[in-house]
This record gives sequence, C-alpha cells and structure tokens, in this order.
Amino acid sequence: MDLQKLPEEGYVLSEDVHLQRMLSEFVTEISFAGNLVVIHCRPSTAPAVASAIDDVDLDFCVGTIAGDDTVFLAVDDASHTKNVLKIIEQLSGTE
Repeated sequence: MDLQKLPEEGYVLSEDVHLQRMLSEFVTEISFAGNLVVIHCRPSTAPAVASAIDDVDLDFCVGTIAGDDTVFLAVDDASHTKNVLKIIEQLSGTE
C-alpha cells in the first residue's frame, strides 16, 4: 500500500490521488443513464481516465469501457448510479 501525505494533514492512497488528478485534468462533462455513468473527456484521454478508475476500488463500480473521448462506467445497480456520479463529480471538480 503506497500512501501520500496531504498538505492539509492526513494521508491518502496514491491511486486515489492519481484518479483525482486524471479526472480534474481531463474530464469535461459527466452524465448518467440507467446504470451507466458517462464521462466525457478531452480527446485521446478516455483510455487513461478509464484505467485510473479501474485501478481504484470504487464502491458499486463493475468496470469501464473507453473510446477516444468518452468513458462508460458500469454501476452494479441503477439505484447506486447517482452515488457514483456524485463521487466522480467531486473528484473531477465538475459539481
């Protein structure tokens, strides 16, 4: 387990910091449909964003599919989609 110290005190897992950086730098828009969170990214960055999501153990997420500028994030049940959407929005700063 690789931890990083935060400037505002405390520690966080390195993969969580990596995900937050990827989302905040590359995500342009987020929406949802049923049990899918649709993440629009800058051109050619979706595979890297999907990989960062896959590396982190997000609750209720079962996997991603990435195109060039869009990631589909599958959620285990439609009732959990809004929870996952909120987490992704918070990490990306698109709230």
